[in-house]
Amino acid sequence: MYLAQALAGEPEILLLDEPTSALDLRHAFDVLATVRALCDRRRLATLVVLHDLNAAARFADRVAMLHQGGLVACGTPREVFTAARLAQVFGVETAIGTGPDGRPTITPLAACARA
Repeated sequence: MYLAQALAGEPEILLLDEPTSALDLRHAFDVLATVRALCDRRRLATLVVLHDLNAAARFADRVAMLHQGGLVACGTPREVFTAARLAQVFGVETAIGTGPDGRPTITPLAACARA
């Protein structure tokens, strides 16, 4: 509902903070797919804060990874989501694969050993 209200004003920029945080998998997908389609159709610049890395990799053209208040990396999901960077930022070993859509997929494997 809030998304519809925000879009009714035909903004030039859309800012969304965790728009899927309280949603199940289906509804989260629907929201992000809808936002993506609207962005493409309206040429709408959109900034979305997400903690779901797979959702960010699936729907974003570009991602910015933050850690301890600073920018660690910015670029395409494939450029930003590397196993080394995810270990550094999140302390988790990961496997980075490729989904059927060609986008990266991130599978957490284990917590990294602390130094």
